[in-house]
Amino acid sequence: MSPEPGHRTVRHAGDFITFVLRNADGALPEGWQARLRTNIGRAERIRNEIVHSHFEKLPLAGAAWRDLPMAAGPDGTWTVTLPLTEVGYFKAKAYALDARGLQYWPGGPDVGISVHPSWTRSGNSIYCAFPRIFGEWSKHRTTTRADHQSAPMKALDDAGFTVIPPSGTLRSLVAEIPHIVDTL
Repeated sequence: MSPEPGHRTVRHAGDFITFVLRNADGALPEGWQARLRTNIGRAERIRNEIVHSHFEKLPLAGAAWRDLPMAAGPDGTWTVTLPLTEVGYFKAKAYALDARGLQYWPGGPDVGISVHPSWTRSGNSIYCAFPRIFGEWSKHRTTTRADHQSAPMKALDDAGFTVIPPSGTLRSLVAEIPHIVDTL
């Protein structure tokens, strides 16, 4: 199966995902079919089931799952391509179905697909900007430790004083914002 059972992937709303099932010995025998069991595209039903399960103190019913037919290819593979239209976390796993209706599943857990909003595809984030690293003294240095100041600072530190080494200011950080936003 591709993606492999147990594989986890991150995609964005608007992407497509293709599932492929092949027999290790070649094509599936005559009369066999393939299906994909998934809850992709069922985000509202999943949410309703979780809320109902919580308030009614019942186990999840699994009503969001459905079996989709896969198409046979000329090379003996079975495929299905699905659009990812909803944000959420979904699962899927392909299986073979013999002529009598018995199911044959690949080993391993379901494939997990985390679908993020499309706008996060190229969004940039700045989590933290420490003004102390943008000062003239520390901006071009590989370390913020000043060896010539270590002895006096150690004496003050031993005496119980808090010693803050030379650092930048908020103004020096603000001056760097065009570089951070435009370049980085």
